[in-house]
Amino acid sequence: LACHMELENAQHRDIVGSFWGYQTIADKPGLKAVELFEAVERGDIKAIWIMATNPVDSMPDADFVKLALQKCPLVIVSDVTRETDTAQLADILLPSAAWGEKSGTVTNSERRISRQNAFLGLPGQAQPDWWHIAQIAKRMGHAEKFPYRSEHDIFIEYAQLSAYQNDGQRDFNISGLGDLSLQDYDELKPTQWPCFKQADGTLKEQKRFFNQGKFYRPNKKALAVETPFQPPRSSPSSSYPFSLNTGRIRDQWHTMTRTAKTPNLLKHISEPFLEINPEDAVAANIQEADIVKVKAPAGYVLLRAKLTESVVKGHVFAPFHWSERFASNARIDKLVVAHTDPISGQPESKITPVSVARFNPQGLGYLFTRKRPDPNWLHKNFNKNKFYWAVYGVENGYVIELAGDVYKNDCMEHLYHLLGLKDIKGVQVCEQVDRKMKRLRRAYFSDERLLALMILSPQQISVSRSFITSLFDETFDNSNDKFTMLYGHPPPDQPDKGEIICSCFNVGEKEIIETAQANNLETVKEIGTCLKAGTNCGSCRSEIMKILERSIAPQAAE
Repeated sequence: LACHMELENAQHRDIVGSFWGYQTIADKPGLKAVELFEAVERGDIKAIWIMATNPVDSMPDADFVKLALQKCPLVIVSDVTRETDTAQLADILLPSAAWGEKSGTVTNSERRISRQNAFLGLPGQAQPDWWHIAQIAKRMGHAEKFPYRSEHDIFIEYAQLSAYQNDGQRDFNISGLGDLSLQDYDELKPTQWPCFKQADGTLKEQKRFFNQGKFYRPNKKALAVETPFQPPRSSPSSSYPFSLNTGRIRDQWHTMTRTAKTPNLLKHISEPFLEINPEDAVAANIQEADIVKVKAPAGYVLLRAKLTESVVKGHVFAPFHWSERFASNARIDKLVVAHTDPISGQPESKITPVSVARFNPQGLGYLFTRKRPDPNWLHKNFNKNKFYWAVYGVENGYVIELAGDVYKNDCMEHLYHLLGLKDIKGVQVCEQVDRKMKRLRRAYFSDERLLALMILSPQQISVSRSFITSLFDETFDNSNDKFTMLYGHPPPDQPDKGEIICSCFNVGEKEIIETAQANNLETVKEIGTCLKAGTNCGSCRSEIMKILERSIAPQAAE
Protein backbone atom coordinates (compact mmCIF):
# COMPACT_ATOMS: atom_id res chain seq x y z
CA LEU A 1 0.00 0.00 0.00
CA ALA A 2 0.98 3.64 -0.27
CA CYS A 3 3.11 5.31 2.43
CA HIS A 4 4.86 2.07 3.46
CA MET A 5 1.67 0.43 4.70
CA GLU A 6 1.16 -3.33 4.36
CA LEU A 7 -1.42 -4.80 2.05
CA GLU A 8 -1.97 -7.87 4.26
CA ASN A 9 -2.60 -5.68 7.35
CA ALA A 10 -6.37 -5.17 7.78
CA GLN A 11 -5.86 -2.02 9.88
CA HIS A 12 -3.67 -0.49 7.19
CA ARG A 13 -6.24 -1.35 4.51
CA ASP A 14 -8.91 0.39 6.59
CA ILE A 15 -6.72 3.49 6.94
CA VAL A 16 -6.04 3.78 3.22
CA GLY A 17 -9.63 2.91 2.28
CA SER A 18 -10.99 5.53 4.65
CA PHE A 19 -8.59 8.19 3.39
CA TRP A 20 -9.31 7.47 -0.28
CA GLY A 21 -13.03 6.93 0.25
CA TYR A 22 -13.12 3.28 -0.81
CA GLN A 23 -14.73 0.41 1.10
CA THR A 24 -13.03 -2.35 -0.89
CA ILE A 25 -9.25 -2.69 -1.28
CA ALA A 26 -7.33 -5.76 -2.44
CA ASP A 27 -6.23 -7.83 0.55
CA LYS A 28 -3.38 -9.77 -1.06
CA PRO A 29 -0.53 -8.96 -3.44
CA GLY A 30 -0.94 -9.30 -7.18
CA LEU A 31 1.22 -11.52 -9.34
CA LYS A 32 4.99 -11.17 -9.19
CA ALA A 33 6.80 -10.47 -12.45
CA VAL A 34 7.49 -14.08 -13.56
CA GLU A 35 3.99 -15.19 -12.56
CA LEU A 36 2.52 -12.18 -14.35
CA PHE A 37 3.94 -13.14 -17.73
CA GLU A 38 2.94 -16.77 -17.20
CA ALA A 39 -0.63 -15.51 -16.75
CA VAL A 40 -0.32 -13.37 -19.88
CA GLU A 41 0.83 -16.39 -21.90
CA ARG A 42 -2.08 -18.51 -20.57
CA GLY A 43 -4.51 -15.82 -21.66
CA ASP A 44 -5.64 -15.01 -18.11
CA ILE A 45 -4.45 -11.42 -18.61
CA LYS A 46 -5.83 -9.71 -21.70
CA ALA A 47 -4.17 -6.32 -21.36
CA ILE A 48 -0.85 -5.28 -19.88
CA TRP A 49 0.68 -1.84 -19.32
CA ILE A 50 4.50 -1.87 -19.14
CA MET A 51 6.09 1.28 -17.75
CA ALA A 52 9.78 2.21 -17.58
CA THR A 53 11.12 -1.32 -18.09
CA ASN A 54 12.15 -3.63 -20.92
CA PRO A 55 11.08 -7.16 -19.86
CA VAL A 56 11.69 -8.75 -23.27
CA ASP A 57 15.39 -8.37 -22.44
CA SER A 58 15.55 -8.13 -18.64
CA MET A 59 13.25 -10.96 -17.48
CA PRO A 60 14.42 -14.56 -17.05
CA ASP A 61 13.29 -16.93 -19.81
CA ALA A 62 13.04 -13.79 -21.93
CA ASP A 63 11.89 -15.58 -25.10
CA PHE A 64 8.88 -16.85 -23.14
CA VAL A 65 8.13 -13.26 -22.10
CA LYS A 66 8.37 -12.18 -25.74
CA LEU A 67 6.00 -14.96 -26.79
CA ALA A 68 3.53 -14.00 -24.04
CA LEU A 69 3.45 -10.37 -25.20
CA GLN A 70 3.02 -11.43 -28.83
CA LYS A 71 -0.08 -13.41 -27.76
CA CYS A 72 -1.52 -10.67 -25.54
CA PRO A 73 -4.52 -8.83 -27.11
CA LEU A 74 -3.44 -5.41 -25.78
CA VAL A 75 0.11 -4.32 -24.93
CA ILE A 76 0.66 -0.74 -23.76
CA VAL A 77 4.23 0.49 -23.28
CA SER A 78 5.30 3.76 -21.64
CA ASP A 79 8.89 4.68 -22.42
CA VAL A 80 11.19 7.50 -23.47
CA THR A 81 12.24 5.65 -26.62
CA ARG A 82 10.49 3.54 -29.24
CA GLU A 83 13.72 1.59 -29.80
CA THR A 84 13.43 -1.17 -27.22
CA ASP A 85 12.66 -4.81 -27.88
CA THR A 86 9.53 -4.48 -25.73
CA ALA A 87 8.34 -1.34 -27.53
CA GLN A 88 8.47 -3.28 -30.81
CA LEU A 89 5.55 -5.37 -29.48
CA ALA A 90 3.41 -2.45 -28.28
CA ASP A 91 -0.10 -1.90 -29.62
CA ILE A 92 -0.07 1.50 -27.91
CA LEU A 93 3.17 3.36 -27.23
CA LEU A 94 2.92 6.24 -24.76
CA PRO A 95 5.80 8.76 -24.92
CA SER A 96 7.02 9.38 -21.37
CA ALA A 97 9.03 12.20 -19.89
CA ALA A 98 12.68 11.43 -19.24
CA TRP A 99 14.52 12.20 -16.02
CA GLY A 100 15.53 15.74 -16.94
CA GLU A 101 12.09 16.53 -18.37
CA LYS A 102 9.97 15.87 -15.28
CA SER A 103 9.55 17.37 -11.84
CA GLY A 104 8.90 15.79 -8.45
CA THR A 105 10.87 14.52 -5.51
CA VAL A 106 13.43 11.76 -4.99
CA THR A 107 14.35 10.10 -1.69
CA ASN A 108 17.77 8.62 -0.96
CA SER A 109 18.81 5.82 1.39
CA GLU A 110 19.32 8.37 4.17
CA ARG A 111 15.53 9.00 4.04
CA ARG A 112 16.22 12.47 2.65
CA ILE A 113 13.60 13.91 0.28
CA SER A 114 14.97 16.26 -2.38
CA ARG A 115 13.10 18.39 -4.86
CA GLN A 116 13.87 17.62 -8.49
CA ASN A 117 13.08 20.26 -11.10
CA ALA A 118 12.89 19.71 -14.84
CA PHE A 119 15.67 21.37 -16.79
CA LEU A 120 14.39 20.38 -20.25
CA GLY A 121 11.01 20.97 -21.87
CA LEU A 122 8.72 18.08 -22.79
CA PRO A 123 9.51 16.99 -26.37
CA GLY A 124 6.70 16.28 -28.82
CA GLN A 125 3.74 14.58 -27.12
CA ALA A 126 5.73 13.32 -24.13
CA GLN A 127 4.10 13.53 -20.70
CA PRO A 128 5.13 12.36 -17.21
CA ASP A 129 3.84 8.94 -16.11
CA TRP A 130 1.47 10.37 -13.48
CA TRP A 131 -0.33 12.32 -16.23
CA HIS A 132 -0.80 9.18 -18.33
CA ILE A 133 -2.16 7.27 -15.32
CA ALA A 134 -4.56 10.05 -14.38
CA GLN A 135 -5.84 10.41 -17.96
CA ILE A 136 -6.48 6.68 -18.30
CA ALA A 137 -8.26 6.66 -14.93
CA LYS A 138 -10.50 9.55 -16.01
CA ARG A 139 -11.44 7.76 -19.22
CA MET A 140 -12.34 4.68 -17.15
CA GLY A 141 -14.82 6.73 -15.13
CA HIS A 142 -12.73 7.69 -12.08
CA ALA A 143 -12.20 11.38 -12.76
CA GLU A 144 -13.23 12.43 -9.24
CA LYS A 145 -10.51 10.24 -7.70
CA PHE A 146 -7.78 11.48 -10.02
CA PRO A 147 -8.12 15.27 -9.96
CA TYR A 148 -4.38 15.92 -10.01
CA ARG A 149 -3.19 18.99 -11.88
CA SER A 150 0.49 18.70 -11.02
CA GLU A 151 3.12 16.77 -9.06
CA HIS A 152 2.41 19.14 -6.18
CA ASP A 153 -1.15 17.81 -5.80
CA ILE A 154 0.13 14.23 -5.61
CA PHE A 155 2.84 15.08 -3.09
CA ILE A 156 0.39 16.83 -0.76
CA GLU A 157 -1.99 13.85 -0.86
CA TYR A 158 0.90 11.51 -0.11
CA ALA A 159 2.10 13.61 2.83
CA GLN A 160 -1.39 13.82 4.29
CA LEU A 161 -1.92 10.06 3.96
CA SER A 162 1.38 9.42 5.79
CA ALA A 163 -0.02 11.31 8.78
CA TYR A 164 -3.61 10.01 8.60
CA GLN A 165 -4.49 7.99 11.77
CA ASN A 166 -0.78 7.58 12.43
CA ASP A 167 -0.32 8.62 16.07
CA GLY A 168 3.30 7.51 16.00
CA GLN A 169 2.44 3.92 15.05
CA ARG A 170 4.01 3.99 11.58
CA ASP A 171 7.58 4.91 10.70
CA PHE A 172 6.82 6.87 7.53
CA ASN A 173 5.35 10.24 8.47
CA ILE A 174 5.90 13.50 6.57
CA SER A 175 2.98 15.34 8.12
CA GLY A 176 5.16 18.44 8.35
CA LEU A 177 5.01 18.75 4.56
CA GLY A 178 1.28 18.15 4.17
CA ASP A 179 0.29 21.82 3.83
CA LEU A 180 3.04 23.09 1.52
CA SER A 181 1.94 25.75 -0.90
CA LEU A 182 2.97 25.38 -4.52
CA GLN A 183 5.73 27.94 -3.97
CA ASP A 184 6.92 26.18 -0.78
CA TYR A 185 6.94 22.86 -2.67
CA ASP A 186 8.99 24.34 -5.50
CA GLU A 187 11.48 25.76 -2.97
CA LEU A 188 11.59 22.63 -0.75
CA LYS A 189 15.03 22.05 0.75
CA PRO A 190 16.34 18.49 1.26
CA THR A 191 14.34 17.12 4.19
CA GLN A 192 14.81 13.91 6.17
CA TRP A 193 11.74 11.95 7.19
CA PRO A 194 10.01 11.51 9.60
CA CYS A 195 9.35 15.25 9.82
CA PHE A 196 6.75 17.02 11.94
CA LYS A 197 5.54 20.54 12.56
CA GLN A 198 6.44 21.82 16.02
CA ALA A 199 4.29 24.15 18.10
CA ASP A 200 6.08 27.20 16.72
CA GLY A 201 5.43 26.05 13.15
CA THR A 202 9.01 25.00 12.42
CA LEU A 203 9.83 21.65 10.87
CA LYS A 204 11.48 18.97 13.02
CA GLU A 205 13.30 16.05 11.35
CA GLN A 206 14.10 12.77 13.11
CA LYS A 207 17.74 11.94 12.44
CA ARG A 208 17.92 8.43 13.91
CA PHE A 209 15.54 5.50 14.14
CA PHE A 210 15.35 2.89 16.91
CA ASN A 211 17.81 4.63 19.25
CA GLN A 212 15.29 4.06 22.07
CA GLY A 213 15.31 0.33 21.41
CA LYS A 214 11.74 0.28 20.09
CA PHE A 215 10.48 -0.73 16.67
CA TYR A 216 7.30 0.01 14.73
CA ARG A 217 5.54 -3.22 15.61
CA PRO A 218 2.74 -3.89 18.13
CA ASN A 219 5.16 -5.42 20.66
CA LYS A 220 7.85 -2.79 19.85
CA LYS A 221 10.35 -5.59 19.16
CA ALA A 222 12.30 -6.10 15.95
CA LEU A 223 11.27 -8.94 13.67
CA ALA A 224 14.27 -11.17 12.86
CA VAL A 225 13.53 -13.43 9.91
CA GLU A 226 15.54 -16.62 9.58
CA THR A 227 16.68 -17.24 6.00
CA PRO A 228 18.36 -20.67 5.87
CA PHE A 229 20.42 -21.49 2.80
CA GLN A 230 18.60 -23.34 0.05
CA PRO A 231 20.60 -24.78 -2.86
CA PRO A 232 19.68 -23.46 -6.31
CA ARG A 233 17.16 -25.44 -8.30
CA SER A 234 19.43 -25.21 -11.35
CA SER A 235 22.77 -27.04 -11.36
CA PRO A 236 25.37 -28.01 -13.99
CA SER A 237 25.20 -31.40 -15.70
CA SER A 238 27.13 -33.35 -18.31
CA SER A 239 25.11 -31.63 -21.05
CA TYR A 240 25.44 -28.18 -19.49
CA PRO A 241 28.69 -28.24 -17.49
CA PHE A 242 29.17 -24.51 -16.86
CA SER A 243 27.41 -22.18 -14.43
CA LEU A 244 26.48 -18.90 -16.12
CA ASN A 245 26.55 -15.74 -14.06
CA THR A 246 24.93 -12.60 -15.48
CA GLY A 247 25.47 -8.99 -14.48
CA ARG A 248 26.61 -5.53 -15.52
CA ILE A 249 29.63 -3.84 -17.02
CA ARG A 250 30.93 -0.48 -15.97
CA ASP A 251 29.84 1.79 -18.87
CA GLN A 252 26.36 0.45 -19.71
CA TRP A 253 23.01 0.77 -17.96
CA HIS A 254 20.28 -1.86 -18.05
CA THR A 255 19.40 -2.70 -21.66
CA MET A 256 21.43 0.11 -23.30
CA THR A 257 18.38 2.03 -24.51
CA ARG A 258 20.19 5.30 -23.77
CA THR A 259 23.80 4.53 -22.88
CA ALA A 260 24.38 2.85 -26.28
CA LYS A 261 23.65 6.21 -27.92
CA THR A 262 26.83 7.66 -26.40
CA PRO A 263 29.90 6.56 -28.42
CA ASN A 264 32.26 7.28 -25.51
CA LEU A 265 30.55 4.60 -23.44
CA LEU A 266 31.16 2.02 -26.18
CA LYS A 267 34.88 2.65 -26.60
CA HIS A 268 35.84 0.39 -23.73
CA ILE A 269 33.58 -2.60 -24.50
CA SER A 270 31.57 -2.52 -27.70
CA GLU A 271 30.38 -6.10 -28.23
CA PRO A 272 28.51 -8.70 -26.15
CA PHE A 273 31.00 -11.11 -24.61
CA LEU A 274 31.47 -14.19 -22.48
CA GLU A 275 34.18 -14.34 -19.83
CA ILE A 276 35.68 -17.82 -19.54
CA ASN A 277 38.59 -19.16 -17.54
CA PRO A 278 41.70 -19.79 -19.73
CA GLU A 279 41.91 -23.46 -18.66
CA ASP A 280 38.28 -24.05 -19.64
CA ALA A 281 38.94 -22.24 -22.92
CA VAL A 282 41.89 -24.51 -23.77
CA ALA A 283 39.81 -27.60 -23.06
CA ALA A 284 37.08 -26.30 -25.39
CA ASN A 285 39.56 -25.16 -28.09
CA ILE A 286 38.43 -21.54 -27.62
CA GLN A 287 40.81 -18.68 -28.24
CA GLU A 288 40.61 -14.99 -27.32
CA ALA A 289 37.96 -13.12 -29.39
CA ASP A 290 36.45 -16.29 -30.86
CA ILE A 291 32.70 -16.28 -31.35
CA VAL A 292 31.19 -18.84 -28.99
CA LYS A 293 27.80 -20.50 -28.78
CA VAL A 294 26.44 -20.46 -25.24
CA LYS A 295 23.58 -22.94 -24.96
CA ALA A 296 21.00 -23.67 -22.25
CA PRO A 297 17.75 -25.68 -22.32
CA ALA A 298 15.86 -22.48 -23.23
CA GLY A 299 18.03 -21.64 -26.28
CA TYR A 300 21.43 -20.23 -27.19
CA VAL A 301 23.28 -16.95 -27.73
CA LEU A 302 26.40 -15.97 -29.69
CA LEU A 303 29.04 -13.96 -27.84
CA ARG A 304 32.67 -12.88 -28.20
CA ALA A 305 34.99 -14.95 -25.97
CA LYS A 306 37.08 -13.12 -23.41
CA LEU A 307 39.64 -15.26 -21.60
CA THR A 308 40.20 -14.13 -18.02
CA GLU A 309 41.05 -15.53 -14.62
CA SER A 310 38.43 -13.24 -13.08
CA VAL A 311 36.04 -16.20 -13.43
CA VAL A 312 36.92 -19.52 -11.83
CA LYS A 313 36.95 -22.82 -13.65
CA GLY A 314 33.49 -24.17 -14.40
CA HIS A 315 31.91 -20.72 -14.34
CA VAL A 316 31.31 -18.17 -17.10
CA PHE A 317 30.02 -14.60 -17.04
CA ALA A 318 28.02 -12.54 -19.56
CA PRO A 319 26.48 -9.05 -19.22
CA PHE A 320 22.74 -8.75 -19.72
CA HIS A 321 22.81 -5.34 -21.48
CA TRP A 322 22.72 -6.36 -25.14
CA SER A 323 19.38 -6.58 -26.91
CA GLU A 324 18.13 -7.25 -30.42
CA ARG A 325 18.74 -3.59 -31.21
CA PHE A 326 22.51 -4.09 -30.97
CA ALA A 327 23.32 -7.74 -31.66
CA SER A 328 22.10 -10.72 -33.64
CA ASN A 329 21.59 -13.07 -30.71
CA ALA A 330 22.92 -11.83 -27.37
CA ARG A 331 19.86 -11.50 -25.09
CA ILE A 332 21.46 -13.46 -22.28
CA ASP A 333 18.37 -13.48 -20.04
CA LYS A 334 16.57 -15.77 -22.46
CA LEU A 335 18.88 -18.52 -21.13
CA VAL A 336 18.13 -17.83 -17.46
CA VAL A 337 15.65 -20.31 -16.02
CA ALA A 338 12.64 -18.67 -14.36
CA HIS A 339 13.18 -20.40 -11.00
CA THR A 340 12.22 -17.86 -8.34
CA ASP A 341 12.26 -17.37 -4.60
CA PRO A 342 8.67 -18.01 -3.42
CA ILE A 343 8.53 -14.88 -1.25
CA SER A 344 10.48 -12.21 -3.12
CA GLY A 345 10.02 -13.56 -6.64
CA GLN A 346 13.74 -13.03 -7.32
CA PRO A 347 15.00 -15.38 -10.08
CA GLU A 348 18.21 -17.45 -10.05
CA SER A 349 19.99 -15.07 -12.41
CA LYS A 350 23.43 -15.96 -11.08
CA ILE A 351 23.55 -19.70 -11.79
CA THR A 352 22.22 -21.03 -15.09
CA PRO A 353 23.63 -24.33 -16.44
CA VAL A 354 25.07 -23.82 -19.94
CA SER A 355 27.41 -25.38 -22.47
CA VAL A 356 30.03 -23.38 -24.38
CA ALA A 357 31.44 -24.24 -27.81
CA ARG A 358 33.16 -22.45 -30.67
CA PHE A 359 30.99 -20.98 -33.40
CA ASN A 360 32.94 -21.66 -36.58
CA PRO A 361 32.06 -19.01 -39.17
CA GLN A 362 33.29 -19.19 -42.77
CA GLY A 363 34.51 -15.62 -42.56
CA LEU A 364 34.60 -12.40 -40.57
CA GLY A 365 33.58 -8.92 -41.60
CA TYR A 366 34.39 -5.47 -40.24
CA LEU A 367 32.23 -2.68 -41.61
CA PHE A 368 32.68 1.02 -40.83
CA THR A 369 29.99 3.33 -42.15
CA ARG A 370 28.46 6.75 -41.63
CA LYS A 371 24.96 5.30 -42.06
CA ARG A 372 23.09 3.99 -39.06
CA PRO A 373 22.17 0.33 -39.73
CA ASP A 374 18.57 -0.77 -39.22
CA PRO A 375 18.55 -3.67 -36.72
CA ASN A 376 15.29 -5.03 -38.14
CA TRP A 377 16.91 -5.21 -41.58
CA LEU A 378 19.95 -6.94 -40.10
CA HIS A 379 17.79 -9.57 -38.39
CA LYS A 380 15.88 -10.18 -41.61
CA ASN A 381 18.91 -10.60 -43.86
CA PHE A 382 21.48 -12.18 -41.54
CA ASN A 383 19.95 -15.34 -40.07
CA LYS A 384 21.00 -15.74 -36.44
CA ASN A 385 21.63 -19.48 -37.00
CA LYS A 386 24.31 -18.69 -39.57
CA PHE A 387 25.57 -15.23 -38.63
CA TYR A 388 26.84 -13.31 -35.65
CA TRP A 389 26.66 -9.54 -35.80
CA ALA A 390 27.02 -6.66 -33.40
CA VAL A 391 26.54 -2.97 -34.15
CA TYR A 392 27.71 0.03 -32.15
CA GLY A 393 28.09 3.74 -32.62
CA VAL A 394 31.36 5.61 -32.82
CA GLU A 395 32.08 9.33 -32.96
CA ASN A 396 31.38 9.81 -36.63
CA GLY A 397 29.50 6.70 -37.65
CA TYR A 398 28.86 3.06 -36.89
CA VAL A 399 30.74 -0.22 -36.75
CA ILE A 400 29.22 -3.57 -37.71
CA GLU A 401 31.11 -6.74 -36.81
CA LEU A 402 30.04 -9.87 -38.69
CA ALA A 403 30.84 -13.56 -38.51
CA GLY A 404 29.42 -15.99 -41.05
CA ASP A 405 29.67 -16.80 -44.74
CA VAL A 406 30.46 -13.22 -45.71
CA TYR A 407 31.87 -14.21 -49.11
CA LYS A 408 28.60 -15.44 -50.65
CA ASN A 409 27.24 -13.28 -53.48
CA ASP A 410 23.96 -12.47 -51.74
CA CYS A 411 25.87 -11.58 -48.56
CA MET A 412 28.13 -9.21 -50.51
CA GLU A 413 25.03 -7.44 -51.81
CA HIS A 414 23.74 -7.13 -48.25
CA LEU A 415 27.08 -5.70 -47.12
CA TYR A 416 26.97 -3.10 -49.86
CA HIS A 417 23.44 -2.16 -48.75
CA LEU A 418 24.58 -1.92 -45.13
CA LEU A 419 27.30 0.53 -46.06
CA GLY A 420 24.62 2.91 -47.34
CA LEU A 421 26.16 3.52 -50.74
CA LYS A 422 23.32 2.69 -53.17
CA ASP A 423 21.94 6.22 -53.36
CA ILE A 424 25.30 8.02 -53.48
CA LYS A 425 26.64 8.91 -56.93
CA GLY A 426 30.27 9.14 -57.93
CA VAL A 427 31.60 6.75 -55.31
CA GLN A 428 35.29 5.92 -55.72
CA VAL A 429 36.62 2.54 -54.61
CA CYS A 430 40.04 1.73 -53.21
CA GLU A 431 40.68 -2.01 -52.86
CA GLN A 432 43.36 -4.42 -51.73
CA VAL A 433 42.92 -8.19 -52.24
CA ASP A 434 45.10 -10.90 -50.69
CA ARG A 435 44.06 -13.98 -52.64
CA LYS A 436 46.37 -16.29 -50.72
CA MET A 437 44.95 -15.25 -47.35
CA LYS A 438 41.48 -14.70 -48.88
CA ARG A 439 41.28 -11.19 -47.43
CA LEU A 440 39.44 -8.28 -48.98
CA ARG A 441 39.89 -4.67 -47.91
CA ARG A 442 37.73 -2.10 -49.68
CA ALA A 443 37.19 1.59 -48.93
CA TYR A 444 34.62 3.89 -50.50
CA PHE A 445 35.20 7.61 -51.01
CA SER A 446 33.23 10.61 -52.23
CA ASP A 447 34.81 14.04 -52.71
CA GLU A 448 37.99 12.68 -51.15
CA ARG A 449 36.21 11.81 -47.91
CA LEU A 450 35.83 8.32 -46.52
CA LEU A 451 32.25 7.01 -46.73
CA ALA A 452 32.74 3.43 -45.61
CA LEU A 453 35.31 0.70 -45.12
CA MET A 454 34.84 -3.07 -45.44
CA ILE A 455 37.37 -5.69 -44.36
CA LEU A 456 36.64 -9.40 -44.92
CA SER A 457 38.84 -12.20 -43.65
CA PRO A 458 38.52 -15.96 -43.01
CA GLN A 459 40.06 -15.57 -39.55
CA GLN A 460 40.59 -12.99 -36.81
CA ILE A 461 42.64 -9.95 -37.76
CA SER A 462 43.75 -6.98 -35.72
CA VAL A 463 41.90 -3.75 -36.51
CA SER A 464 42.18 -0.42 -34.71
CA ARG A 465 38.58 0.73 -34.53
CA SER A 466 39.44 4.08 -32.95
CA PHE A 467 41.91 4.84 -35.75
CA ILE A 468 39.52 3.91 -38.57
CA THR A 469 36.58 5.87 -37.20
CA SER A 470 38.78 8.94 -36.72
CA LEU A 471 39.32 8.93 -40.49
CA PHE A 472 35.72 9.97 -41.17
CA ASP A 473 36.86 13.53 -40.41
CA GLU A 474 39.87 13.38 -42.75
CA THR A 475 40.26 14.48 -46.38
CA PHE A 476 42.10 11.99 -48.63
CA ASP A 477 43.70 13.74 -51.60
CA ASN A 478 46.63 11.32 -51.69
CA SER A 479 46.09 7.81 -53.05
CA ASN A 480 48.91 6.44 -50.89
CA ASP A 481 47.04 7.56 -47.77
CA LYS A 482 43.96 5.72 -49.02
CA PHE A 483 45.86 2.45 -49.41
CA THR A 484 47.66 2.84 -46.09
CA MET A 485 44.34 3.30 -44.36
CA LEU A 486 43.08 -0.05 -45.70
CA TYR A 487 45.25 -1.95 -43.23
CA GLY A 488 43.19 -0.69 -40.32
CA HIS A 489 46.08 0.59 -38.20
CA PRO A 490 47.72 3.99 -37.90
CA PRO A 491 51.04 4.46 -39.70
CA PRO A 492 54.26 4.22 -37.63
CA ASP A 493 54.37 7.97 -37.01
CA GLN A 494 50.91 7.86 -35.39
CA PRO A 495 50.72 6.02 -32.05
CA ASP A 496 48.09 3.30 -31.60
CA LYS A 497 46.26 3.83 -28.33
CA GLY A 498 45.21 0.18 -28.07
CA GLU A 499 42.02 -0.88 -26.30
CA ILE A 500 40.36 2.17 -24.74
CA ILE A 501 40.48 1.90 -20.94
CA CYS A 502 39.50 5.43 -19.87
CA SER A 503 36.40 6.47 -21.81
CA CYS A 504 36.33 9.95 -20.26
CA PHE A 505 39.69 10.97 -21.73
CA ASN A 506 40.03 8.39 -24.54
CA VAL A 507 43.15 6.78 -23.08
CA GLY A 508 44.14 3.33 -24.36
CA GLU A 509 45.95 0.38 -22.81
CA LYS A 510 49.07 0.81 -24.97
CA GLU A 511 49.28 4.48 -23.95
CA ILE A 512 49.17 3.54 -20.28
CA ILE A 513 51.85 0.86 -20.62
CA GLU A 514 54.18 2.97 -22.75
CA THR A 515 53.79 6.04 -20.52
CA ALA A 516 54.40 4.01 -17.38
CA GLN A 517 57.52 2.35 -18.81
CA ALA A 518 58.95 5.58 -20.20
CA ASN A 519 58.47 7.50 -16.97
CA ASN A 520 58.90 4.72 -14.37
CA LEU A 521 55.32 5.19 -13.16
CA GLU A 522 54.01 2.72 -10.64
CA THR A 523 50.68 4.04 -9.36
CA VAL A 524 47.26 4.87 -10.72
CA LYS A 525 47.67 8.40 -9.38
CA GLU A 526 50.85 8.91 -11.41
CA ILE A 527 49.10 7.68 -14.57
CA GLY A 528 46.30 10.15 -13.85
CA THR A 529 48.77 13.00 -13.53
CA CYS A 530 50.36 12.20 -16.90
CA LEU A 531 47.34 11.07 -18.96
CA LYS A 532 44.30 12.18 -16.89
CA ALA A 533 43.07 8.57 -17.05
CA GLY A 534 41.06 7.69 -13.96
CA THR A 535 40.73 11.30 -12.77
CA ASN A 536 37.12 11.95 -13.79
CA CYS A 537 34.48 9.30 -13.02
CA GLY A 538 37.13 6.94 -11.64
CA SER A 539 35.48 3.75 -12.90
CA CYS A 540 38.59 2.73 -14.85
CA ARG A 541 40.99 2.99 -11.91
CA SER A 542 40.82 -0.70 -11.04
CA GLU A 543 41.62 -1.67 -14.65
CA ILE A 544 44.56 0.76 -14.76
CA MET A 545 45.84 -0.82 -11.56
CA LYS A 546 45.62 -4.32 -13.12
CA ILE A 547 47.46 -3.13 -16.24
CA LEU A 548 50.25 -1.77 -14.08
CA GLU A 549 50.40 -4.94 -11.99
CA ARG A 550 50.47 -7.11 -15.10
CA SER A 551 52.80 -5.06 -17.28
CA ILE A 552 55.04 -2.96 -15.10
CA ALA A 553 55.84 -4.33 -11.64
CA PRO A 554 54.11 -6.03 -8.69
CA GLN A 555 54.54 -2.93 -6.52
CA ALA A 556 52.67 -0.79 -9.08
CA ALA A 557 49.29 -1.30 -7.41
CA GLU A 558 48.16 1.70 -5.46
